[in-house]
Amino acid sequence: MIRNLALLLVVSVCGCRALSTVETLASDPNFSSLVSALTQAGLIDTLNQGVFTIFAPSNFYFETLKYIDPHGLLTDAALFKSVLLYHVVAGRVMRANMTNEHTVTSVQGKPIRFNTYQHNHVTTAQGYQIIFFDKTADNGVIHVITNIMMPPKGDIVNIVSNDNETSTLLSFAVTAGIVGALQGDGLTLLAPTNAAFSQLPNATLSQLTGNVALLTEVLKYHVVPHTEHLVGLFDGARLHTLDGNEIISVHMNITWDSVRFNSKSHMTKRESAATNGVVYYIDTVLIPKRHANIVG
Repeated sequence: MIRNLALLLVVSVCGCRALSTVETLASDPNFSSLVSALTQAGLIDTLNQGVFTIFAPSNFYFETLKYIDPHGLLTDAALFKSVLLYHVVAGRVMRANMTNEHTVTSVQGKPIRFNTYQHNHVTTAQGYQIIFFDKTADNGVIHVITNIMMPPKGDIVNIVSNDNETSTLLSFAVTAGIVGALQGDGLTLLAPTNAAFSQLPNATLSQLTGNVALLTEVLKYHVVPHTEHLVGLFDGARLHTLDGNEIISVHMNITWDSVRFNSKSHMTKRESAATNGVVYYIDTVLIPKRHANIVG
């Protein structure tokens, strides 16, 4: 380990060869935490023995783990190594390859999805902004990202199935026969929590459970057929839903870090990236305008 660190910290003065990806990272003090993590995980030799693309978070995001570490990365070496491998892709992935909804497979095994948003010229990897592209090295390329990416736990259905807060939504999706649709590629699900469904009047719930066609329409109204990460949303955005006819409006208050859908439905926690898109948890069931009468 000491030998590897020593090699990493040597910057060639003769100019006889280009630096490797890990040497390039080691030469920049902003990525010392990433280099340290890669070293402790025993990944330096691996990265030096092939051509790789590295998505590199700066020191700030590693320092944040000392205060906020919801996944326990600092206490689970195996998990941390898996997360680091999720930031690595075999071969060179250049900015030109990062077209909207394109995915690449990480060395860890889970996909990384790219999204591009024209209104603010942002490109994301698994929902996090890429702020510097195409730092080329002798054996690969480096892109700088704005957080540590966690490998997705599965597709949208997997995420909803494994969350106790969305068991009602899952049950209704099974009844409506749209589980397969939620496993399509490049989707955004606005997922009402159990509490959101419990707030509906009993008469409204009865109509939904007694009319599969109506239930299907309402559930599809919560699905957008492209991936809309938080960084890609803006105040006044209008999102077409899965049926293609209805529109959900977005209202954002950057000062209060607040996002609402159709004026009244708030996010209850941060988006959850999936292998096939993204899930937002919301506190109100959205009803298409043409069926507004069912809620009185």
